[in-house]
Amino acid sequence: MIWNKYYQNKVPHASREVGSFWWKDVLRLNTLYRGIAKCSIGDGSTVLFWTDLWSDGILSSIFPRLFSYASNPNASVKQILEADDLESVFSLPLSAQAFDEYLLIQDYLSLYNYDLEGTDQWSFIWGSQQYSSRKFYARAFASQRVHPFPGSGNTSAPLV
Repeated sequence: MIWNKYYQNKVPHASREVGSFWWKDVLRLNTLYRGIAKCSIGDGSTVLFWTDLWSDGILSSIFPRLFSYASNPNASVKQILEADDLESVFSLPLSAQAFDEYLLIQDYLSLYNYDLEGTDQWSFIWGSQQYSSRKFYARAFASQRVHPFPGSGNTSAPLV
């Protein structure tokens, strides 16, 4: 009900919080969720182009120079892909480095499949739509090393 009333044609996590204080508390959890979620693009209406994970990586990190010229850093994938031309979504003129990134992203987007009638599908980065604290823990702490127990002789045991 709140989604349909306040967030129709908007990316909720890029919009002003509206609704009850309970809903606002729930909506604030989306920052944590987006850190462990990836979207399979349908129409791109619920996904931020630059800062959500929907491609091979976060585009603002892959193309940082070009991102600095974005007119709207909170544009949805749908807004970018439906723009009259890709140049219109940037503050021009671009630096030489940003222009190089512009050419790369232009090629990347020309190969991307986009479904105007589809629905965006969010899932966890481990490939499931079901949350698992075990899978989250394993992913979050996979590179951590356990401090060896004195006298154990084990100096490089992985945490997970």
